[in-house]
Amino acid sequence: MARRTRIAVLSGATALVLLAAALVLVVTLLDWNRFKGIITTRASEATGRELAIAGDISVDWGWHPRVTLEGVTLENADWSSDPYMVEIRRLSVRIEILELLRGRIVLPEVELDRPRLILERNDRGDGNWAFEPAGVAEAASPDDRTEVPIVERLAIREGEIVYRDPGREIDVRSRISTVVGTAGEGSEQVNLSGTGTVGGEPLSVDIDSGPLVDLRDPHRPYPLKGTIAVGDTKASLEGTLLEPVRFRGMDLVLHVQGANVGDLFPIIGVPAPETPPYDIRGRLTRDGEIWRFENFDGTVGDSDLAGTLDFDAGGERLTITGDLRSQRLDFDDLGGIVGAPTGTGEGETASEEQQRRAEIFARRDKLLPNAPIDFEKVRSVDARVTFTGEDVLAPNVPLEGVRLGVMLEDGVLRLDPLQIGVAGGRVSATIQLDARTDTVVSDMDVHLSGFRLEEVVEGAGGSGEIFGRTQLRTWGNSIADALATADGDFALMMNSGSFSNLVMELAGLDVAEALGFALGDDQQVPIRCAVLDFEVADGVMRSRTIVLDTTDTNIIGEAVINLGDEELAVDLEAQPKDPSLFSARTPVMVTGTFRDVSVGIDAESAGIRAGAAVALGVLLTPLAGVLAFVEPGPGEDSACASLIRGAEEDTNDPPGQ
Repeated sequence: MARRTRIAVLSGATALVLLAAALVLVVTLLDWNRFKGIITTRASEATGRELAIAGDISVDWGWHPRVTLEGVTLENADWSSDPYMVEIRRLSVRIEILELLRGRIVLPEVELDRPRLILERNDRGDGNWAFEPAGVAEAASPDDRTEVPIVERLAIREGEIVYRDPGREIDVRSRISTVVGTAGEGSEQVNLSGTGTVGGEPLSVDIDSGPLVDLRDPHRPYPLKGTIAVGDTKASLEGTLLEPVRFRGMDLVLHVQGANVGDLFPIIGVPAPETPPYDIRGRLTRDGEIWRFENFDGTVGDSDLAGTLDFDAGGERLTITGDLRSQRLDFDDLGGIVGAPTGTGEGETASEEQQRRAEIFARRDKLLPNAPIDFEKVRSVDARVTFTGEDVLAPNVPLEGVRLGVMLEDGVLRLDPLQIGVAGGRVSATIQLDARTDTVVSDMDVHLSGFRLEEVVEGAGGSGEIFGRTQLRTWGNSIADALATADGDFALMMNSGSFSNLVMELAGLDVAEALGFALGDDQQVPIRCAVLDFEVADGVMRSRTIVLDTTDTNIIGEAVINLGDEELAVDLEAQPKDPSLFSARTPVMVTGTFRDVSVGIDAESAGIRAGAAVALGVLLTPLAGVLAFVEPGPGEDSACASLIRGAEEDTNDPPGQ
């Protein structure tokens, strides 16, 4: 019985050996090319694109069998000019059979010869990676690092990645390869380098990442280091990714510099104003759909800039929130925000292009910026950002600080608050720009309070506080176009103060008293009130009231200021309140353009006075000729309270009312 059992066992073992030998012989001699149809058909059905294997399929059997495919191609989207999305000249993979039986994919070695991957969008923004049926790409993508197949060694030879996006003018061709890194033998790092264009500017990329085997380790941050340059914009980054498969858990030090922050829009899709050259360094992180550039600092032009910005890509539009600060703000660095050139004088930081634009601007006949602001960018994002500028450098304008709140939602930009310290006082404004249509509609309400006369008018030799208000509605995409259409009201007022008597007498061309003060000590003339009240319609400012009333002289006037043509015509007449010798009492005229203002007197009135003096001198005596220049002093006090109240009421009405 025992003998029969042993014979049965031996017979069974012999049968298994023979079966195994037969299987090995069958597998070894099997023509694997017969499986091409099954493989390509299944893959084509899954992706909706034709997968083809032009060459042979071969299997080198062993404990770690190697599978090799020659000439693999995956069809591109039907709208692409390139027939293939993926081309691989030769794909070779070793497989751990025992691990595969346990449900784990372990690949001791993967080799790719001349792989080529094309990623592109069409004119409508569709990506060629959107497979049919929908969801194939998402289903094939691992959810976390532990689902990534274990690749112990990756070798990429002469690889190429192409990315094209005509909507953003991006065309990049990159080389990708693996090199032995520093983590030990066989730990091959991935290098991606390439060139191309972005927005018509040349692009260069050089990025090194860690070994592929580290992709699966959830406890080991995946290293990343590289440089990217687009035109004059250069960025370097170094840090780690906690979830490199999903490009999340980012913690990078980002250093970016360039000639103009506005150049970043075609690169990252975030609108930014035109600026002088900048150099900024900070920490870039990502949490879900929120990217954060935090604790950054650096310079923009001749100003310092620091703060934190969040970019939330999870909504319908990109949303930007953050806080910006500047300890030393050079005010002319902000020119690009309103379409004006940035500062390009001696010692100013400016690019060659900005210097060229400033030279062109300086040769213009007109002064107001006419460069259209690109509000198309404004419609692409929402934003809530605050800015604080401490010390403000502004030659010829006594600025003391800036505080700004920016709120942008669905194409409507609101600046609230907008506060600027000026001449000891403050400008407080609320400005709204509706960019939902091709022509931007702007509403502004500006309050002025506490301006010191002695700081506003250099050499006034007096003191006092100026206050006022401006309400305007405009239509236009540049400062010049907007003001040329303005409707509203403008008023400046003073209800007390003092002025140099010398200045007042010269304003009235009171030669005798002016010479007296010039030879002796000047005196202060009390100001009863000053009122400038204008109506603004179709870009033309017409004065309702122009009065400067002092205890010595009452100056009244009329003015028309054309904001579109940038022309002005102002007539001022001084009415002394006391008899004065040699007072010409001729109107003073201010005319010309904003760039070329001239001040003169009414030649006809002056000529009549001079003729009267000659006639009296001939008919009577030379002494009598002096009588023609004696001003009897008909000037009267103005109704200051009524004038100021009227100007305040005018500017309380909404524009156009």
